[in-house]
Amino acid sequence: MSTINRTFKKNGVLADPTTVTLSDSTGAYGVKRNDTDAVVVADATAMTKISTGVYQYVFTDPADDLTYTYSIEIVADGATNYFSDTLVGPTTGSSDNAFTFSGLCDRVGMQQYGAVQTGANLVLIKQMVNDGLMMFYAEHDWNFLRPSATLAITEDDTETDLPAGFANMEDPFRFAAGSGYYGSITETTPNHILMLRQGGSVTGYPRLYAIRPKALTATTGQRWEVMWYPTISADLTLSYRYRVTPSALVNDADFPYGHQLHSMAILEACLCQMEVRKGDVSGVHHRLYRGPDPNRVGGLLLTSIKRDLETRPSNLGPITNGRRVLPFNPNALLSTPQ
Repeated sequence: MSTINRTFKKNGVLADPTTVTLSDSTGAYGVKRNDTDAVVVADATAMTKISTGVYQYVFTDPADDLTYTYSIEIVADGATNYFSDTLVGPTTGSSDNAFTFSGLCDRVGMQQYGAVQTGANLVLIKQMVNDGLMMFYAEHDWNFLRPSATLAITEDDTETDLPAGFANMEDPFRFAAGSGYYGSITETTPNHILMLRQGGSVTGYPRLYAIRPKALTATTGQRWEVMWYPTISADLTLSYRYRVTPSALVNDADFPYGHQLHSMAILEACLCQMEVRKGDVSGVHHRLYRGPDPNRVGGLLLTSIKRDLETRPSNLGPITNGRRVLPFNPNALLSTPQ
């Protein structure tokens, strides 16, 4: 996606012209490619008003690595003026850059202040973006927060650290293909493993595991580890699936979880936090994000929840209830009791 931003001031104060459109003086184009002169945005396309004196237009790039020429027609105080400029589109492999940490901060900055921000304002914007992300993550049991992973364990291990951000297991540990071992490892309690270890030192492939929290440290926060029984007798790689507790974004190039499928819902969640800072909990971004009815889930959030459910398996095999076999219906998770 490429974005054209324009601000207008009268006597040094942000003000609205009569009309703001993408249009050149000959009426041929609003935005055109520089390599082929092909029109990408038609003449006389209105730009979107973001706030007083701040206008924006977002369009889909036909390809990466393009440069555009755009022209803006401004009608104000009975006069018509044209402003032309060039715009560099996304490069190969960077089409998602608008939704990196820095890209989200830029979008929120444009909405809040009418321009990309630095310094103290940028610090505040980063807080808004991370608050918006945490709100979005808490809205639903997202499938994208359950990644598959591998864990390397080494000979003589009795405990192994789990990744930062580990919340809980989703699927049990399984032996990697070619390891010579089969099946999954049975989960038990930490106390059970400690009791088994009282019987003496035993080594072999892991048959039991338990998850327990490590002692909290001020520098790393809460971490978790997995206990094994018996003591590991050879280096192994295990596969598993776990739930992530997302951390705040820090680096400009960091992507939020779920950005590919849920980019617009994530952006609106961040803009909701901007409205919250202004004391507005029913503004346009709240309505876009949650829908017009504050008592129901709607808007972009509902669209994202439905899309997330589509990424889950539609058939989990037979689920027995007495003699009946019940099909799994992910849409039932959206049902509202009457």
